[in-house]
Amino acid sequence: MELTAAGSRSWARQLEAHARSGEPGRYAANDRLDDLRERLVELHPTGHGVHGRAQARPNAAIRAGRLSLRLPGGPPDQPRARRSPERPAQPLARAAPTCRGRRPYRERAARCDLLPSCDARRGPTPDLADQAHRRVSRASIHTSHVAAAALCVGLAVANVARLASPAVALSAPVLVLVTAWLPRTSRLALLVVALLLAGWWWGSVRVAALDESVLVSRVGRADHALVEITAQPREGSFQVRARARVLRFGSLPVRENVLLELPPGRVPPQGARLELFGILKLPKGPEHGFDERAWLRHNGIHVVLSADDRWQMVGRRGGLGGVSDRLHDWLARDSAYGLSGERRAVLQAIVLGETQGLDDGLLGRFQASGLYHVLAVDGLKVTAVAGGAGALAFLLGAGRLAAELAALTALSGYVLAVGARPSVIRAAIASGLISLAWLAARPRDRWQALLAAAVALLAWNPYFVTDAGFQLSFGAVASIFTIAPRVSRYLEGYPVPHVLGELIGVSTACGLATAPVTWLQFHQISLVTVPANVVAVPIVAEMLGLALLTAVVAPVAPPLASVLAQANGWAAAFVAAWARLTGGVPFAQVTSGRSAAIVADCCLLAVAAWLLLRTPRAS
Repeated sequence: MELTAAGSRSWARQLEAHARSGEPGRYAANDRLDDLRERLVELHPTGHGVHGRAQARPNAAIRAGRLSLRLPGGPPDQPRARRSPERPAQPLARAAPTCRGRRPYRERAARCDLLPSCDARRGPTPDLADQAHRRVSRASIHTSHVAAAALCVGLAVANVARLASPAVALSAPVLVLVTAWLPRTSRLALLVVALLLAGWWWGSVRVAALDESVLVSRVGRADHALVEITAQPREGSFQVRARARVLRFGSLPVRENVLLELPPGRVPPQGARLELFGILKLPKGPEHGFDERAWLRHNGIHVVLSADDRWQMVGRRGGLGGVSDRLHDWLARDSAYGLSGERRAVLQAIVLGETQGLDDGLLGRFQASGLYHVLAVDGLKVTAVAGGAGALAFLLGAGRLAAELAALTALSGYVLAVGARPSVIRAAIASGLISLAWLAARPRDRWQALLAAAVALLAWNPYFVTDAGFQLSFGAVASIFTIAPRVSRYLEGYPVPHVLGELIGVSTACGLATAPVTWLQFHQISLVTVPANVVAVPIVAEMLGLALLTAVVAPVAPPLASVLAQANGWAAAFVAAWARLTGGVPFAQVTSGRSAAIVADCCLLAVAAWLLLRTPRAS
């Protein structure tokens, strides 16, 4: 880019006049910091935006501001340039300058240390907006992201060593107060230390509370008990097992979670209160690579209550738990209205995450194909429910505020219906924070929402850090933020539709991020997860929306609900058939250590080859 002599002198005189003027910008002090980035984008467009406009249509006008530019293919005094179909857009985008921002915003940015110093004779830095964006991102990372990450680390450390001293609880706020008098560089380090100690102390307190049990001392005793079913029972060949809460054991009033075992035959509903006679015993220890006792202890369960067949239902729980039970029963009954057999079982697994009705062979094929996550309630489904409710509100003519409130209401109802699981709580907190950010007129930060969800989950139960669902959920979302965009951009140079490229990017990212977790937790890795998910995930998302619509329509229009359910049943049959097909492919799943090592070596070689091909060779 070359400047004409007249344009260069005029611009230099204007900047020198601004530099000599000592008065600040008129409205610079009133600008909010969180609006500064948007103003910089508007006033300092980057080369990406100019390039996009140049590529959009052959005759797109590229503004040159007040400068006279010598653009490719145009006369020296041409203030604007239009690209003909024969001229490439990239040189034109490089030739177009960045616009000079208004002085109040530039002064505001300079005082906040968001922009570098600018030489009046050379003009602003070409990548001014990009540098400002990077500095804003670094500033936000050094404040909120690092603080949340420090809390997560402190909470997780409680699994290794406990620090329940009250002195630590008092030292953390003192350190936070001391940071107000420290320089900026030392302030962040001390804040991280304070949050680490606070998280470590609180995690130790929560772990001690989860490890406490009143009924452990009564193991081996048999007595009458009043229990409350807190989750959907699972019916097996020899017994019925369900999570329950003991309200009374003998004459001892207690509120402790247990694993309830009932004889086969009758299955109590979720939320039922039972009078029974049972005996307390310890859970099973390590067996076939799974330690049931440790897994239950991490969930706050220390004993098993084994009852005989003389139990009877005496009522149902109330309060928020009662609302959750009614929502669950409604979705279980009406989301697959009129269906039966495998199609109903697949639909209930997709909507509620309950796989009791599926046979072991089909579940094995879902695992081998990498599609087992569609049978659980994950972040995709929670986000789809919230987004669908908001979109429906928009279609009905509601405003943005009503749509956000509808999304939050649907989100809360769905979470109550499916239960509090790590993946569900993570997605609910993240989606809720994004909606609340709009309602409060605050910028949205997806990383901050993800870290806030991690802090909330670990603050409630630090043992979640070892849970497979927690690791898979957060690992998959982090890979979607980091790896998926790169894969999608790589596919842009190929004849791949944009939607398909996005699906391939997300499936590849999630497959790479969850492979180490599935190997460490379950000793298996799916090799067909990308094609299987590219086909099945869009169908599952549509099935979830149609199932919820069926549940809403069923009480008022049963014939229409039956038609919708039948259409959804065909989709469920296709998903089951696709899982059988992809999961039955030879070598679809790696289950041995040698095969896993070979797969890891092949991935490393592929990455190395890709890096070598990208590196330009010196001539």
